[in-house]
Amino acid sequence: MSTPVGYTLADEMTRRHAIGTIRGRAAAPVVAALVPSLPQDPANHSQEPAGRPYAVFFGGLLLTGVGSAYYHWGPGNPRLAWDRLPLAITIMGLLDAVVAERIGVRAALRLLGPLVAIAALSVVYWAWTEQRGDGDLRLYALVQFFPLAAIPLMLWWLPPRYTGAVGLLAAAAVYALAKVPELADAAIFSGTRVVSGHTLKHLLAALAGYAVLLMLERRRAVVTRTS
Repeated sequence: MSTPVGYTLADEMTRRHAIGTIRGRAAAPVVAALVPSLPQDPANHSQEPAGRPYAVFFGGLLLTGVGSAYYHWGPGNPRLAWDRLPLAITIMGLLDAVVAERIGVRAALRLLGPLVAIAALSVVYWAWTEQRGDGDLRLYALVQFFPLAAIPLMLWWLPPRYTGAVGLLAAAAVYALAKVPELADAAIFSGTRVVSGHTLKHLLAALAGYAVLLMLERRRAVVTRTS
């Protein structure tokens, strides 16, 4: 097939981004479906409100796949907002889930709405400043990176209600690691000509979600003994 006149590396990266993102996100639920069912402690279902932050996390993760595919199919700032919005909600959902497990369910439920609102506001503010020519990402960066610092600290300092802290820590670490190939997007694609750093970012983000899923399936309630 002949290459169109004016077709550049950036054009090829855009096409590969779209294809890679769609394939990566489509593969995640398929892989999850092939994994055998894992035993779960019935006590994990005993507090339904405690599961709301996780519902926000997984819902945001699912919508991130949709929003990212939508953006990469026709890249541009208006569509980029739909790529960033669910990702911001996802990380805030994970932060609130750790609040529920280490501080308390009541506190987490009170914070859930404001945290989601801050996530949405960070994207709206960026989009507004982008239209003015500033493109201020400070609030969005805070939404992305504050949970990556707060989650390990809460897991370290506060007593657990469930086992599985390693799974939550692994999810935060993989999510942070996903930022590395994103920063080296063009260099990775130029070197491999097969996969871009942005595609690797999405695959690692999906892996972070799967780490949380495994943690929820395997965790057990921590029994506190009183003397």
